[in-house]
Amino acid sequence: MILWAYPTQIFGLVRTYSLFELTILTTSYMLLYQYFTGWYTYILAVIIFGAIGSFIAQPLFVYFGLYKLISWSYLYSFVVFIFIGIVVKFTILKIVNIEKYSLKRSK
Repeated sequence: MILWAYPTQIFGLVRTYSLFELTILTTSYMLLYQYFTGWYTYILAVIIFGAIGSFIAQPLFVYFGLYKLISWSYLYSFVVFIFIGIVVKFTILKIVNIEKYSLKRSK
């Protein structure tokens, strides 16, 4: 959809994911889930993480030429960061509940 781009690609025609997408985001959401167990504190932490990521980190990446905005806004990223955080927590809690239920049934 060409909303953003990475100026340096490893392969010319194939979109590759950046180090930021593959490691920093996944590790950050993992740590947020690990340290903020309640929904209220977790959502507050995700909002703070989203604000730092979208309004500080992304502009720095653009400034240093690691990331290029085409039809994208930092505000969109903020909303996406929060949405991903909520989906991550909801999904993990569902998986944990399924695991607990299956362990109950097996006893």
